[in-house]
Amino acid sequence: MKGKSKSILGAITCALLAPAANAEPTLKMNGIVETEFYSAENYDGTKETEVVVATVEVALDTKINEQVESHILFLYEEGESDGPLMDEATISYALDEHSKITMGRLYLPFGTFTTNLVSDPLTLELGETNEVALMYSFERDGLQAAAYMFNGNSDTDDTLAKGDNTDLGYGLNFSYDKENAFSVNLGYLSNIADSEALQGLAGTNVADFVAGFAFSGSVTLGSVAINLEHVAALDKFQAGDLGGDAPADASPSASLLDVGMDVGGGYHVGLGYQATSDALFLGLPESAIAMALSHELGENARLALEYSSAIDYDTTDGGSGESATQLLIQLAAEF
Repeated sequence: MKGKSKSILGAITCALLAPAANAEPTLKMNGIVETEFYSAENYDGTKETEVVVATVEVALDTKINEQVESHILFLYEEGESDGPLMDEATISYALDEHSKITMGRLYLPFGTFTTNLVSDPLTLELGETNEVALMYSFERDGLQAAAYMFNGNSDTDDTLAKGDNTDLGYGLNFSYDKENAFSVNLGYLSNIADSEALQGLAGTNVADFVAGFAFSGSVTLGSVAINLEHVAALDKFQAGDLGGDAPADASPSASLLDVGMDVGGGYHVGLGYQATSDALFLGLPESAIAMALSHELGENARLALEYSSAIDYDTTDGGSGESATQLLIQLAAEF
C-alpha cells in the first residue's frame, strides 16, 4: 500500500513537471526605424527644416509555453525623450484558443488610428492611451471583444481630497473584421483624461471622469482602401480640470477620413481630411488636409512623401486663424 502511494505520487509529480520540462521558449524580435526630413512653416510664419531619426521600435515576443506569452517593446521618438523607453511590457495567459488575459503596460484598445497617410492622425493625437492594465480579450471568426481596467494617472478631486489613490479606469472594445475587406470598431473609455495628450497638460486631476468614445471603420474595394474614424469626449470638462489647462465646457473630438490607392509598381497614394472640435488647448489644428505618395523599396522598406496643410482655430476661439504647411520625406525599414 505504501509503495502504491509512492507510485501514484510519483506519477502526479511527473505529470505536473512534464509541461515545464518539455517547454522550449521561443523568442522573436522585430522592429522599425523611421528617418525623416521635413520642412515646415508654422502659423506665425516661422520656418523649420530638419533631418531626424523620428522613430525606433524594437519588440521582443517570447512564447514561454503553450499558454503563456510575453511582449516587450522599446520605443524612441524624436522630441519625446532623451533615450528609448519601455513602451510596452505584458504577459498573456491563454484561457483557451479564443480568449486570454493580459496584464502589464500596453496601448489600450481605444481607437485604431489606421491611416493611408504618413504622419500620425489627429485621432491618435487625441485618443492614444498607454497604461498598466488588466485585460480580458476574446477573438473568434473575425469578432473581437475586450474588457479592461487600468491604473490611470487622473484622479477625481474627491479622491485626492481624501488622500486616496483608488480611482481605476476601465473600458470596453468591440470590433469585427471580415477577411481584411471590411472592419468596424467601437470603443469606450471611462476617462479620456488618461490619454497621452491630456496627460501632457499642467495637471491630471478632474472634478469628474469624462468618458471617451471611439468609432472607426475601413473598407477595401480592390486597390482602394477607405478609413473613417471619430474619437470624442462624451461629456464636458469643468473649470480647473487638468491643472486649469482644460477650458470649462470643452468636449474635445477628432475625426479622420482618408482614401488610399495602390497604383501599381509598388506605389501607393493617399489623400486625407481631418478635423477637431474643442481641441485648441491640446495644440491641435481645427482642420487639416494631406496628400501622400509612397513607394515600396523591396520588402519591408518604404520611401514616402507627404504634403500637409493645417488651419488653426479662429481668433474668436483663441487661435490665430492662420494656416501651417509641412513637407515630409520619410525613409522607413521594418525587420
